[in-house]
Amino acid sequence: MAKKTLVNKSDLRRYSHYLVWGAVAAVGLSTLDFLGISFWLTATQWLVVAGVLATFGIYAKMDA
Repeated sequence: MAKKTLVNKSDLRRYSHYLVWGAVAAVGLSTLDFLGISFWLTATQWLVVAGVLATFGIYAKMDA
């Protein structure tokens, strides 16, 4: 029996791109915080957010 998913493969591919670009944006915000322009989180917390987003993006890419 085929595995049922809630999202189709093209949506997963699109979501993985969003997640990876979100990780890139989080690294950019971390860099800005390191330079002194502070946002909601500190630089290390932005790096943790980037790691989580990248992990989920890679996982979605593997499933797509």
